[in-house]
Amino acid sequence: NEQIIIRVRIYPELENNCLPENLKLAILSDSGETLKEVTSRSIDNFIQLPSFRCSYQESFKLQLSINNICCTESFFL
Repeated sequence: NEQIIIRVRIYPELENNCLPENLKLAILSDSGETLKEVTSRSIDNFIQLPSFRCSYQESFKLQLSINNICCTESFFL
């Protein structure tokens, strides 16, 4: 029953010092429910979800969204 501690951060492109305002990063349950979410401000040079634990053979989803554009990616350990 080994678990891994996962930390997810989003950084701007190299040319930019800050993330765009209102960029949202979320972790979702398998059913698509938002478990935790963070939103960038105009002064943020990164955003980070609180660390979470995940077991081997377990999956989770991360979602990035801004201005009604959304990208969701599934991960499996």
